[in-house]
Amino acid sequence: MDLKEMQKVVYKNKIDKGFNVTDVNKEFCLLYGEVAEAYEAYRKKKGIINLNPGEIYSAVHTIECTE
Repeated sequence: MDLKEMQKVVYKNKIDKGFNVTDVNKEFCLLYGEVAEAYEAYRKKKGIINLNPGEIYSAVHTIECTE
């Protein structure tokens, strides 16, 4: 699956679930929070980071919002 295909899947999922798809500022804030959590996990657990697919998809959607 390429990035464009993933963006389409993410966008449809967010629409289906009633999530934000218009407020880019909010998306970047949420992405920042997820990255901070990942960094904190990395720092505390010495390299073990557990990201769920929803967090990854959110990052992909944020990239889509900026296009």
